[in-house]
Amino acid sequence: MFFPFPVSLTPKFIRFLLLSIIGILAASPCLAFEPDVTVEVDVPRVTMSWPELGESYQQALGAVGPEPVVIERRELGLRGVDTWDQLARIIDGSTSFVDNDLVTGKTYEYRIWSDIAEDRTNAGNSMGFFPVTLNTPYTDKRDNIESGTGAAVVFVVEDTWAADIEQELKLMENTMAGDGWQVFRIDWGREGVGSEEGLKAAIKALVDANPQISNVYLFGTIPVVFSGHLANDGHEPRPMETDLFYADLDTWTDVLDSSWKVAGDGIYDHDTPPTVPELGVGRVSFHNMTMFKKTELEYLRDYIHKDFAYRHGYRYVPYRAYLGDGLQGGVNRQIMPIVGRANWEDSGNLTVTVDSDEGYLFAFGNHSNDAPLGWYPGIDSRYKGIFMSVFRSWQQEFWVDNAQMRRVMTQPDWGLTSTWGARPLWTWHLLAAGQPIGDLALLSWENVFGYMRIGTDGLWYDEREYCHLSEVYKNYVTQNLLGDPTLRVFHIDPVENLTISRLDSDTVQLDWDASPVADLVGYHVYASTERLGPYTRLTSSVLTGTSYTASAPTGADLYFQVRTRGNAHVNTGVYEDQSLGRFALAYADGSVNTVPVATDFSLSGKVNTPQLIEF
Repeated sequence: MFFPFPVSLTPKFIRFLLLSIIGILAASPCLAFEPDVTVEVDVPRVTMSWPELGESYQQALGAVGPEPVVIERRELGLRGVDTWDQLARIIDGSTSFVDNDLVTGKTYEYRIWSDIAEDRTNAGNSMGFFPVTLNTPYTDKRDNIESGTGAAVVFVVEDTWAADIEQELKLMENTMAGDGWQVFRIDWGREGVGSEEGLKAAIKALVDANPQISNVYLFGTIPVVFSGHLANDGHEPRPMETDLFYADLDTWTDVLDSSWKVAGDGIYDHDTPPTVPELGVGRVSFHNMTMFKKTELEYLRDYIHKDFAYRHGYRYVPYRAYLGDGLQGGVNRQIMPIVGRANWEDSGNLTVTVDSDEGYLFAFGNHSNDAPLGWYPGIDSRYKGIFMSVFRSWQQEFWVDNAQMRRVMTQPDWGLTSTWGARPLWTWHLLAAGQPIGDLALLSWENVFGYMRIGTDGLWYDEREYCHLSEVYKNYVTQNLLGDPTLRVFHIDPVENLTISRLDSDTVQLDWDASPVADLVGYHVYASTERLGPYTRLTSSVLTGTSYTASAPTGADLYFQVRTRGNAHVNTGVYEDQSLGRFALAYADGSVNTVPVATDFSLSGKVNTPQLIEF
């Protein structure tokens, strides 16, 4: 794709026209390019296939003859558009490719794209991305081996509810700490009471002192900001709510005087973050959901319980995806490889398809603004998806009453994350490699900074890390993530029936029943003097037994975790991961305690069983 002028200098009315044109192009047949993948880990071998690019596709793009397809690969962790190695450029119309030149123990990223003009800059090019994990060992940064390393999250809680749901908030904290996150808690005033600038300063102070912080989790009606003058849904330009204000720790300004704002009016100047964001940010808020029966407090409580249940494997979620919206076609090229074509549904309307006993790990659709999403009398769950996306005019406005993005999260048991679809596209494919969604939100925001390069021909070229589609959408402030940013797609089953007993004044013994995970590697034990971490791993190598003796002198509280290590089997390969931790506590006075675990209940319909904590 090229422009004869820098996009940053485009007048607003030209940009508006470009957005409208691209909205039309986004629905064109070029979005039908959907790769599928089969991974044979033990060989190792990766076979990828894609639909034949038919005559209508070629006509729409002005192509003649077979559509060239380019296959590229790199090791996960490499960055830069020049780090991709081309494996093949297929020009004979073939619809599959086999890669045998692989090394077990590594994770690869693949890029597959249709090539109209022998380069990836043409407007007709359509890209798909997927990871392949070949028995990848566990090296996740969430494994906090020592203080100051690993991953950490800032948990910002609206102070209105801090006392009312104190136990549930502890449960949420333990859930994150049990997944390897060090948790920093901030209680803050509600929108209209707390200052957004003050909160940003508090977050920045924590990040400056603790550089391992990678995500911010806003829980409750935390102050929101409005910024820019945007029309990326094809309607009139207007300021948009955004949480990228908290992701970008640099200064945002409110100094612009124009026909639509005046300096100091509380609306920030920026259509996009002024600098590259440093943090992933997710928000959970249920204010002014007046079309539903439950209160804001009840929805906040419910969210914690369904988050806990999903992450501990207490409820079955089919490993499949639904996409009912051609305008989110770029998601096809990421999510289809994650679940496989056999577990892919893209026919019908989301209301009809998902308003049933079926359920989906991913559900993306073009929902009607008029169709209430969420709880109905007599219907347990209307839209049964965990990771969800909506895409329609006005639906990026998540702060309005009964906002569509927040509606999908009101339903019992379902709807843990929500985004606004495709302008720009999100970068989700590394969910299949075990990465948390907040990290990938940040990757999406980083993806388009400095993405235009002037070539030797004097034209501007797209240099994004992940160019899903040659389109002009930058990382507008409308690209917001609702939901817990520490969520992952696949979870290893935790141990069961953890107990702790004191052997003497210096020693305790931990015992547990084996995890039911199908491909067990073993167990690791962690300890910390702080409930929220960081936790130090006590076991130098994986345990194969179900007991462990640990030093725990009286005189100080010591928190323990036992975590299962197992192999996660997904459509794109196998990788080692760890379960959430089961907790036990050795008190300073010599007594011991374990956290009660609800292992005998099942979640169905509107049931969200409380999980109380005695720490």
